[in-house]
Amino acid sequence: MKTSVKVLIVAALAVAVSLAIILKQRQSPEATAHVHSDPGLPKLLDLGADKCIPCKAMAPILARLKQEYAGKFEVELIDVWKDESAGKKYGVEIIPTQIFFDAQGKELFRHSGFFGREDVLGKWVSAGCFKQGFFVEQENLKKWLTARPAMTGRQITIAQALADKMKLTPQQIAKACKLGECL
Repeated sequence: MKTSVKVLIVAALAVAVSLAIILKQRQSPEATAHVHSDPGLPKLLDLGADKCIPCKAMAPILARLKQEYAGKFEVELIDVWKDESAGKKYGVEIIPTQIFFDAQGKELFRHSGFFGREDVLGKWVSAGCFKQGFFVEQENLKKWLTARPAMTGRQITIAQALADKMKLTPQQIAKACKLGECL
């Protein structure tokens, strides 16, 4: 083969590879990370399917989170078997996939597979969107307040609750609360 033909083949391959890279970048999650319906709230996007067993197990958890924390963060579910373009748009390879976005729409974290309620809430805290103690169960807090009527009327912090319930020292509380995040 002539040298000019070899150079032409190499050039054509280089162009093809460059085009493939450009197309891949356009479809990557980073390119779509700023897609967000309400720029004022963090968002959990769950990409799954209604016939996927782990997705079915997560559905009631996500529905409860959506209801309980309405106005605090968004929860959106997309069935990628019904809307295949969403799977491509977010670069989903395994379902279910959960994508956590901050209030500006930037992707913070991505998880594939089943993710329990406490895992979701813990991820919001570790991502820095909410302070530790934000997700305290209202029923548990009411029980705690009912058992301590003298404390009603003043602000009770998670640190106080930990000190009372678990008999922790201020140093242990500070360590457990990641140095003052329990407010």
